[in-house]
Amino acid sequence: MNPCTEIHCLTVYLIERTPAVRTRQLQMLNSLYGLYVAGAGSEVEADVPQLVALRPDVVLIGLNAAESAPTTRIRTLADALPESTLIVLPNEGTPQMRRACLMAGGKYCFDKTLEVAELRTLLLTMADAVMQRREF
Repeated sequence: MNPCTEIHCLTVYLIERTPAVRTRQLQMLNSLYGLYVAGAGSEVEADVPQLVALRPDVVLIGLNAAESAPTTRIRTLADALPESTLIVLPNEGTPQMRRACLMAGGKYCFDKTLEVAELRTLLLTMADAVMQRREF
């Protein structure tokens, strides 16, 4: 059980279209100390109003190789949430995909299948920094 609240921990919002992948990612996120999962959705356009209201510290967005206009989805989030850290999770971590994701407004890019450990490490580091800043 993660004792975090949005006031004391790193707030994270997940956008992932594939339900099974979303479920696995949420399980991983909920297991990390110092993270508060503020919400999850499947479509950028539908989730933007809620994201703007929540203003999470981090937004994770999953991309599938077959989807159209993935960089447009990233730009939409980056424009709507300039203070949030956008982490892009494509299912292919090619140099071209990484470059496109970062140029579209992503701060980090991890292959959602092969780089789970790296993602966990980054999130834990970010959560620790937030908790240090918020402790008195």
